[in-house]
Amino acid sequence: MNSPPPINPPPNFSPTKTQILNKTQLSVNNIINKYAYIWLKDRAQFWTWITFAVGERIGGWRWNGFIWDNFEIDIPKVDSIVIYTYSK
Repeated sequence: MNSPPPINPPPNFSPTKTQILNKTQLSVNNIINKYAYIWLKDRAQFWTWITFAVGERIGGWRWNGFIWDNFEIDIPKVDSIVIYTYSK
């Protein structure tokens, strides 16, 4: 993973599952270099900055509440993803 983490932290709230991307919508244009909130099937949830999507894996940076950490996960473990864009 060569892309640096975002300069800023993610938004300071947890979104609701109103605009969910399913597996077929996980195209590079939809998720790369955008803030995304992920819910896993094991009920874990967190903010990410996704830098790659290859085959059945996505990865990039995961916000741990203080700093960005590297992460990779198998797409089948993902329950839902919401992409966040700042509105001006």
